[in-house]
Amino acid sequence: SIAIADAVAAIKPLPVVEVHISDISEREEYRKNSFLSEHCIAQIRGLGFEGYLKGIDLLIDYTKK
Repeated sequence: SIAIADAVAAIKPLPVVEVHISDISEREEYRKNSFLSEHCIAQIRGLGFEGYLKGIDLLIDYTKK
């Protein structure tokens, strides 16, 4: 959503990871375009709920830099 992308852009420089339970590249055409990814440090897709754990790990690693 553009509104979520605007909200994430507004909180820069805080790191954000975009997480999708399913692989959006394998879904409907309109779901393949992410307005959010340009404002995120990473995008995780298709890992189910494990993707949230990976996202947390990425944020922890990012904050240690």
